[in-house]
Amino acid sequence: MKETLKANIKLKQCKICENLECSDNEKFIDMFSDLSIIADLNFTTGIITVNIPNLSPSLICSSCLIQLRSFADFKRKALESEENFRTRNSKIEKKFWEDEKNNIL
Repeated sequence: MKETLKANIKLKQCKICENLECSDNEKFIDMFSDLSIIADLNFTTGIITVNIPNLSPSLICSSCLIQLRSFADFKRKALESEENFRTRNSKIEKKFWEDEKNNIL
């Protein structure tokens, strides 16, 4: 039983899509060689990845990495846009209430 478990754990596999092999123009990247990959995975999915050898794949294929980076960029852009809208609306609302106050007085 231990032999089978060890053999399965040693397989190279993408943590995201679970592919065991990459196509000719792709490669596996160790997520822990670039901690921004771990940060983006957590930021976009909420998945917390820890480096515990032999318990979970630490590889990501280049296709999944491209999608992860794209999604992280999209999420950052959406959050930044939302913050900008809130800031502008807050200023407009503040001006509105100041004008209302001045009109009453």
